[in-house]
Amino acid sequence: MDARKTARDEIDRNESAEIILHIPWDKGNCVLLAASPSGGRFDLSSKSWTGLNPDWQCATGRFAEGWTLEARIPFTELIGPGQVAATPQVEDVWRMQVYRKQSDPREVSQWLPTGSGAALKFSGRKDGPELPTFTAAFSSLSHGPSACNLTCRNTPAGAVARCAVIRAGTPMEQTEKSLPNGEGKAELPYRLIDAGEHRVRTQVITGKQVLFVAEARVSLTPVTESVKSLEKEVTEAKKSVADDRHPEFARIRKEGNSETNPPGLAPGEG
Repeated sequence: MDARKTARDEIDRNESAEIILHIPWDKGNCVLLAASPSGGRFDLSSKSWTGLNPDWQCATGRFAEGWTLEARIPFTELIGPGQVAATPQVEDVWRMQVYRKQSDPREVSQWLPTGSGAALKFSGRKDGPELPTFTAAFSSLSHGPSACNLTCRNTPAGAVARCAVIRAGTPMEQTEKSLPNGEGKAELPYRLIDAGEHRVRTQVITGKQVLFVAEARVSLTPVTESVKSLEKEVTEAKKSVADDRHPEFARIRKEGNSETNPPGLAPGEG
């Protein structure tokens, strides 16, 4: 049997279960993930994301009265170009709705009667010590050197932070730093050099346990194209300045020249 890998864009709509997630890092956008009783998957975004094909897993079970669906959805798979996703922290809020749909006879069931679903608030533990919390900020997602600035709270002893640039599933470079116990900050440098699709991933790990993940999706054009784009913008700006005939423009230009050459000084003597 020959098979080819394609993006998922259709399933048997006779019966399906749908999960709709309103993602906090892209306001107004939601992602739909659906599955059929046989385990066929379907996913789409309410916005036009190029190449959205999240790597999520589902498992279905069938019995006499119906069927069940379990789904595992990595949050870092739900990001578009230039976006950053991270492990939900205490007090973060998502929204979610769940549907079960059947086409013949037509039936629709939903988890909550409101279209926008329910607010899911991440509240941490009911008892015991507070959970560690982390925030990550990527200073730049363009060509050149940059850093991920990590802020930590309630960090357990022995935790380390790692930042890696990943291309085609392979880490290209990685930095690692030990984190202070309790509260603290860490700066993890990285560089984006080559054009193409990249992921920049920061993890906080203690032993074999991953406590936190923040990941950015980056799409870089070749540097030559960026330079050409800048040159075009400069040319258009110069043309706009040359063509501007607003009455105030000449006065502003004259005042600018006066500041460059104060009274009593010839050009070049300032």
